[in-house]
Amino acid sequence: MGPRLTTKGYVYIASFAALLLASILLDRWELVLIASTFMFGLFAIGFETDEPKYSISAKLTHDRCFEGEEITLEISIVAESTIPLLEAHVLLCDEDN
Repeated sequence: MGPRLTTKGYVYIASFAALLLASILLDRWELVLIASTFMFGLFAIGFETDEPKYSISAKLTHDRCFEGEEITLEISIVAESTIPLLEAHVLLCDEDN
């Protein structure tokens, strides 16, 4: 799903249409230039992208281990949408140890 227009976007479009109509009725083309400049900025703000949807799960081979033992950590990442960048930081022990 691509970008979609927010609720505020419709208000901005209506405001632009009102300024455009006023500029035509008053024969003041400066209003069109001012309104179009603001509309380009508001469109950039008004469009929002969807939040990425993903799930992360971690699985250890042992619940406890002693010093020198090896364990296997399996991390599964399932993405339902495109994710431009995902960083996984795994903390293997407490910070005070």
